[in-house]
Amino acid sequence: MKANGLGHSRVKQERNGAEHCAPRRFLLSLHRPVWLQIDVSGAGGVSGWIAPLTPLTGQAQLVASGPWPQSVRLGLWQDGYVRAGWQRRPLYRFHTPLPAGPHSSGGSWKLSLAGRDLVWPSPAEATRPGPARQVTFVENSAPQFAGQRVLVILSSIDWIFRRQRQQQLADSLSRSFDTVLFLGPGSFDHAVGNLPALVDTEGRVRSLFLASSSAWIWLRTSSEGEAKRLAGDLNRLLSRAAEVTVLAMFPAWEPVARQIACRHLVYDALDDHGSFDHVRADISGDEQRLVARADLVTAPHERILDRLGGAAVRTLLVPNGYDPQAQKQETDGAARLARAIYVGAIEPWFDWPLVIAAAERLPVVRFEIVGQVRHPPPKVLPENVVLLGELPHPDAMQRLAGSSVALIPFIVSDLTRAVDPVKLYEYMAAGLPVVTTPFLADRWAQVPGIRLAGNAEDFTAAIRQAFEETGPDLRDSLQRAACEASWDSRAADLLDALRAGGTGCSANPTGRGPD
Repeated sequence: MKANGLGHSRVKQERNGAEHCAPRRFLLSLHRPVWLQIDVSGAGGVSGWIAPLTPLTGQAQLVASGPWPQSVRLGLWQDGYVRAGWQRRPLYRFHTPLPAGPHSSGGSWKLSLAGRDLVWPSPAEATRPGPARQVTFVENSAPQFAGQRVLVILSSIDWIFRRQRQQQLADSLSRSFDTVLFLGPGSFDHAVGNLPALVDTEGRVRSLFLASSSAWIWLRTSSEGEAKRLAGDLNRLLSRAAEVTVLAMFPAWEPVARQIACRHLVYDALDDHGSFDHVRADISGDEQRLVARADLVTAPHERILDRLGGAAVRTLLVPNGYDPQAQKQETDGAARLARAIYVGAIEPWFDWPLVIAAAERLPVVRFEIVGQVRHPPPKVLPENVVLLGELPHPDAMQRLAGSSVALIPFIVSDLTRAVDPVKLYEYMAAGLPVVTTPFLADRWAQVPGIRLAGNAEDFTAAIRQAFEETGPDLRDSLQRAACEASWDSRAADLLDALRAGGTGCSANPTGRGPD
């Protein structure tokens, strides 16, 4: 986690850790025993940093009161040092995934650290806006779902993150369950000592946060004891449920997933996880064990199933899709502008040189890039390339509805060849012709309005042709092609396959939780 308050400061690497420059206001408060910065407060939780005069003991915790129905412990991670003037203090970062609305705290928060109380003004506005969410703490992990059919989703991202396959499938699958519990990496930021917390989202989906002391799952394997404790807390919550189904959507959840008392265990292999630089090298071991235990293995791409499938493994291709309702609200009656658009994360597989070359050749076209830039451009962008940053999903769909051409400029690699982009279906559902690099299978080139181009000259020519051919007929054709790819239909296929396979979850073949 990167705290915004230090994000633009000069940082140098010291022998005993990174040294950050504190914001200028701390020059006027060198006498204070604690420096505190809250960087983010909103629907995605609260994060920031704290710098006491001297290092904290291993037992010290930051406790916050005010934004939630009861006090919450915040885990502290040391991150080098922070300097203001001649002072140099130990720096600790904190984060809690629990949402904090701007009006929930009554004007101020009380923070306690190592026996010292601090009063901190509540942010006037959430820095990451979103609807207020109800937070419910569960005393002693008491059973919550008596007689209900519950789906537990173990995800690679949190619910508040941009709408991807994880959230879309959860939403569509929720129509077949009484409750959907959604756990993501934020569960590992819910510090030890906290009660389990349920956070309302939409419909029947609720985010669940269980107290944890682990570094989160991208970085290292959970210890056996930690996994057992997380699964035990979850099993107690679910002990009176009529039936539990587990959908694991990231292999590092395997130590927890195999200990959950359930009727069905499904592994949805989203990507070729081992190809990502930021994922730990031993993730394939977790994946192999998860595949061996699963009643059903699903994936959005044939290449992933080919890699994981075997004689003893039941597999099902579940491609990505789109939400017809979200798309329809933004597409109806939208005026099309002379702009080409990309919606999604800008990661190392985003081909900046290709986009820049196309923009320089087409100066009258506005190129809009919607998403978080984690892979910066190699040089100053042309004036007609505009970075809009991360937008809420409805806003991103609105940008699509007012565009004329959509882009997927991915570098062709083993990683991208196994990708079935959600954005492709959303582009088509918005009636936009798509220009993409040939990481997609050749069959996509047979769909009217989709062009595959592998170099700057061809990519530019394809964009120019797409603008020339844009019209109501092509828009209708693309939208009809997308109609078969709704998330509801994807969820129905998954459930049909699961029901056809019977019961097989080895953790608890009766389908009932422990009494």
